[in-house]
Amino acid sequence: MFNRIKPHLPWLIIILLFIGVMVDLQVEASHKCPIIDTVGWVNTQMPGKLLIRTGIIGGNILLTMHDLHDELEKGIKHRTVYEYDPDAKRLRKVPDSKWDASSNPISECVSRPQNYSDKFKVTGEKLFFDNQEVPVQGAVLVSTSCSPGGNAVAILSADGPRKNSIMPFIGGGQNSKGQHYHQIFSVAKGSPIGGVIKLQFTTEKEAYPVCWSRDEKYVFYPSLLADRLTIIETGF
Repeated sequence: MFNRIKPHLPWLIIILLFIGVMVDLQVEASHKCPIIDTVGWVNTQMPGKLLIRTGIIGGNILLTMHDLHDELEKGIKHRTVYEYDPDAKRLRKVPDSKWDASSNPISECVSRPQNYSDKFKVTGEKLFFDNQEVPVQGAVLVSTSCSPGGNAVAILSADGPRKNSIMPFIGGGQNSKGQHYHQIFSVAKGSPIGGVIKLQFTTEKEAYPVCWSRDEKYVFYPSLLADRLTIIETGF
C-alpha cells in the first residue's frame, strides 16, 4: 500500500510548487515599486501639487512640486526637479534649467475620487459594483482615485485597521496599519485590471494620496509631506 503512494509524491511536490509560483505572480513583489527619496519637495506648511513633463530622453519624465504658498511668499515657481527613468526605475535630481527650458506641456497629477459610474461605488472601507461587494486585496480600502479618462480607478487597500490621520491640518486622509496594496479596477466592469502590487509604505502616521498622470501611464503615491514617492507604471 505504501509503495503505491510513494511514486505520487514527486507529482504532489511539483503541483504545490506550481501553486506557489502562481500565487507569487498574482501579487507582484514590492521591490518593483520602491519608495523613492524626494526630500527636495518637503514643505511642512503646504502640500504641493505634483507636476509632470515629458523628458527629452526616450520615455523619461520630469517631476516637480508646485504650490501657491511658495510662489506668493518666496517667489519660487516650483521645487526641486527630478527625472524618472522607467527602464532603470530610478529617480535622479536634475538642474531646474532642464525643466524651465523644456517646451513640452506640463500636466498636474490628477486625483479624482468622483466620476464613477452608477454601478461602481465606494462606501466606507468597501468597494461595490452593481450592488455587489468587490473584494480588494487588503482588509480595508484606504483611498481611491478615478483615472482622467474615467475608465479605471486606482485602489489603495491595506491589512488594517484603518485610523484617522494625525496630521489633518495639512490634508491628511485615512491611514492604515499593515501591508499596503495597489490595484486598478475597470469602472465599466468592476473587475481588476492587471495584478496586485505590494507597496513598501504604511500610512499609519502619514497619508499617501493617490493620483494619475493625465496620459494614465503612471499612478503616483506621494507622501503627504512630499519627502517620499512611489511610482506605479500602469501599462496603459
